[in-house]
Amino acid sequence: QRSFKLKDEIMNNMEQFANSSSSTALFAGIGIITAIAWWKLFSKAGFAGILAIIPIVNLAVASKIVFNSYWYALLMVVPFVNVIYAAVLNYKMMKYFECSTLFAVLAVFFPFLMLLPAFGSNEYHGPATNV
Repeated sequence: QRSFKLKDEIMNNMEQFANSSSSTALFAGIGIITAIAWWKLFSKAGFAGILAIIPIVNLAVASKIVFNSYWYALLMVVPFVNVIYAAVLNYKMMKYFECSTLFAVLAVFFPFLMLLPAFGSNEYHGPATNV
């Protein structure tokens, strides 16, 4: 019974965090940081940086940068596939901006790390060369 009590307590704590304004601020902050990083990365890849803050368009442009096709962005509407697609998209984007494999994997889980290649001296070496 102790394990059930502990499980209930953990679930209650998770629900309280999910319903709190601090979690909203955290995820909003991550979203803003990601948009800033994508703005710079889009610019380095030869696209207009402002496209990074337009919903849906930013995914299409990121797909073009990483996979050389806008159509891959449609994978974001497929449940479960979208999570894998987002991870692969972030990983490959970091690799195309001269990041190590370890850094690319970390950037999948910690998107604020995209700021380093965005504001660093990294250059784009990906498939979408004819923009």
